[in-house]
Order: sequence, then structure tokens, then C-alpha cells
Amino acid sequence: VEVRDAGILRLADPAFLPDARGARFAFLSNPAFDALSFEVWVPLLTGGCCVVLADEDVQSPERLATVLRRERVHTAFVTTALFNAVVDTEPGCFSGLTDLLVGGEQLNAPLVRRWYRRNAGSRTRIHNAYGPTECTTFALHHPIPRDFDAPVVPLGRTLPGTGTALVAPGTTRPAAPGEEAELLLSGAGLAAGYRNLPDGTARRFVTLPDDDGTATAYYRTGDLVRRSADGHLTYVGRADR
Repeated sequence: VEVRDAGILRLADPAFLPDARGARFAFLSNPAFDALSFEVWVPLLTGGCCVVLADEDVQSPERLATVLRRERVHTAFVTTALFNAVVDTEPGCFSGLTDLLVGGEQLNAPLVRRWYRRNAGSRTRIHNAYGPTECTTFALHHPIPRDFDAPVVPLGRTLPGTGTALVAPGTTRPAAPGEEAELLLSGAGLAAGYRNLPDGTARRFVTLPDDDGTATAYYRTGDLVRRSADGHLTYVGRADR
């Protein structure tokens, strides 16, 4: 996937994470994982520090909690699977962070509420972070409030410089309000395509006219969503299942 520098720059926009400037970011992902763009480039672009965590520390909830506290980490991204594994075995693991971004799979709402209850004195904000590699790591996010009581965690709203279109699955017809729809992404985060895979690029990266007739490039995520009355998007499932 040929991501562009403009896509990485928007991850460092203070409108995304206002407290990121000068923060200490945990680098705990596999270097081949697209979270690298967030964990390394954002602190380097905002005068922060990239704290490299050893694999053995990440694989142990107790050691992960210790190293996050010892290294005074402010911001981290973890997969949903890692968050779920840590909630019960080491409940206070992320309690010293300012921002904890969780993504990769749908978040479990009861587990999020349980973490907030067990860390009532913590100032940590948990964010649901959503985005395919084709839109440079993150496209939408939702800072989850401590009094969150909905059955499903929303995907939230778009990052700066990111656009969306909702279409009827498998078509280019705009979805009706409240209708289950396929999510298309546009904007600065959009990758150039798949290197040396012109057919795959043509199939997933499409150009559609906006309301004013302007041609806009989009990525077809294949994810089904529904927009709520307050503008948040909620994940429903996959169009290919």
C-alpha cells in the first residue's frame, strides 16, 4: 500500500489529539504494522519522544504496565485483542497514560466501562481508533467518555483532512439517512494505491462525483456502517460476509 506523506502529517494535527505535542509515545507494534506511522512519526513531528518497547515487555501484561509507568508514556496505541487481554489480568496497566487508542477490531463496550470503573482516579482517555492501511492508519476516532453507557462503541468522526461517503453496499448510490451503508473514505490520508497491482487499485480506489459534480477519489473499505442522528458512525459488519 503506497501511503503518502500527507496522510502521515494529518496524524500529527492537534485537532486529532490536542495533548500529543511533546508527548512520549509508546512504540510497541511490529514495524510491518501500519501503526508505525502513528507511533514513530507523530512524536517526531510534534517534538515528542518515541519510547521503544521490547517484545517481551509487550507480551506480559505485568511487564507492560511496569514499563509504561517507568518510561512515563503519555500516548499509546494497542490492538483490541491486547486491550481485552489486559483489562482483567492487569487492570491498571494503562492508567498513567493521557491517551490510549484502541483499534483493529470492534471494541467491547462492557470491557471499556469495566476499565473506567476500575481506574476511577485515572485521567486516561480511551479512544476507539478506526482506519484501514489504505487511509494511513486512522480515519475516524471516538474519545469514549467515562459515563459512556451505549451498547456499542461508535467509530466516531473523521480525522482532520478526511472525508467520507456512505453508499448502498456494492453500488455508488448514496445511502439514505439511517440506512446501513458501505463506508468510503477520501482526503489527505488516502493512499496512492497498491504497488504493482493495477486491478486491485482500480477495484478499491474509485472516483465519484460529489454533490457539486466535483470528482473525488475514495477508498471502498468494504465495512458497513450506520450514521446516527448526532453524526457518529457505528460499525455494523462487512459487505463481503
